[in-house]
Amino acid sequence: MRRLFGAVVALFLLSATAGAMVIEGGAAVWVKQLDGWVEYKGSHVDLRDDLTAGTLKSPYYWIRFEHPIPFIPNVKLEYAPFDMYSDNVISRTFTFGDYVYSAGMDVESRLKADQLDAILYFNPLPWIAEKLTSVKVSVGVDAKYIDGYVKLKGKSGSVEHTEDKDFRVVVPMLYGRVEVSPLNLVYLEAEGKYVGYGGNQFYDLYVGTRIKWQLLFVTAGYRYEALQLDDISDVSSNVKIKGWVFGVGLQF
Repeated sequence: MRRLFGAVVALFLLSATAGAMVIEGGAAVWVKQLDGWVEYKGSHVDLRDDLTAGTLKSPYYWIRFEHPIPFIPNVKLEYAPFDMYSDNVISRTFTFGDYVYSAGMDVESRLKADQLDAILYFNPLPWIAEKLTSVKVSVGVDAKYIDGYVKLKGKSGSVEHTEDKDFRVVVPMLYGRVEVSPLNLVYLEAEGKYVGYGGNQFYDLYVGTRIKWQLLFVTAGYRYEALQLDDISDVSSNVKIKGWVFGVGLQF
């Protein structure tokens, strides 16, 4: 048993020292489609039917740092700003906050939800196994910080009324990633984050491909997010955000 344990430890240390340090940074454009509703002390406000939310583009940035030191997690940081604005005449009456917005009223709306992810993860497969199988697995935890607000401004003749609500929440999530590189230049990648507790649920999924040439790489894939909040700071939601992601970056 001692010999077996010693062999496993030696293999792990050899794999760790043989592995290379990785520093990566990238930027992408996320072409988003929105669906779902938000609620603030009132009735559901539908993003599409009431606020005419459609397709919009927003940036997405990330940096990643991996090292060969055992038992110390690798780090990935992500930032995805989100800002939606619309102005339309609503077709139905609904309540938001302490005000009733009547059908036929001109309503300006803004939904902002910036996301910052701090991810700590490990690569459980030894470096040798990754080289032999061309498969890289990452598992860890993510602290997703969401900073946003919802604002509705209704106008009817000379009467104007504005209701807004800030919300800030840190969502701890499980994190996983699989990367397959059957060819030296082409990579297939899948990444996911998930948490669910009580009536709250959040998941963030991405599947795509990466083409790498020396230090430069380009990515293309599909990302799907769902955010269900159950009365957090008087805000509830069931929002889905999905669409194609196109990016470019450098890996050293």
